[in-house]
Amino acid sequence: MKKIITLLLIITLSVPTLRALSIEERYALEEMQNELKSPPKKAYFPAFNKKSKGNVGRPIFVIRKRPDVWLPWDLKRKHSFQFTIKANLLRWATLTPDLGVEYRICRDLGVGIQASYTSWSWKSHDRRYAVLDVMPHLRWYLGKDYKGYIGVMAQGGSYNYKLKKNAEGIQGDFIGGGLMGGYNLPIGKNLMLDFCLGVGYLRTRYEKYIDIFRYEKGYKNYIGPTHLSVSLVYTFSFDK
Repeated sequence: MKKIITLLLIITLSVPTLRALSIEERYALEEMQNELKSPPKKAYFPAFNKKSKGNVGRPIFVIRKRPDVWLPWDLKRKHSFQFTIKANLLRWATLTPDLGVEYRICRDLGVGIQASYTSWSWKSHDRRYAVLDVMPHLRWYLGKDYKGYIGVMAQGGSYNYKLKKNAEGIQGDFIGGGLMGGYNLPIGKNLMLDFCLGVGYLRTRYEKYIDIFRYEKGYKNYIGPTHLSVSLVYTFSFDK
């Protein structure tokens, strides 16, 4: 009997005293239970959670897209292009091969170069038609559809003209530059005609000769129209 009484006393002393909870303790217990039931918060990474002003919910680290450069006649902006190849039909009509390329940095700005070269002799040293003309240029495209443009150009090259047998010939080289302006007329999906007029300054060093005898040489300065072209342009494009 004594052993049973002793065991009951030990159990009674080891168990904490039970009492009613106060209102404050009950509220604190409920808040702890609610926190345990709620899902864990996501870790905060500023690099990926920061939102930009224009793109809500978009990470600040994004791959930059290729700049938009549109075909002059593509108002719906379904195509873009990087460069064009052109040929001056007026030069080709005089049996002077002419080619040029242009790279569009953006919709408003293009940089390119145009070159012509020929050397005809008609199987005789008395006749000669030779020309080399190189024209780098920079263009700013204007308007809603970017068909018109203005720009700056530089020119340099050489020439040798003697179109009649036993006649006077003239040869030399030139350098200069000026302003240009024009318009692109679409004639197909990737084709257009480029009408261009350039006005500027040229300085040439020349020599006049008959056969192999040179009898006059000097320098001349010229201000006025220095470039005229009607070019057939092919545009390399790709779908967006």
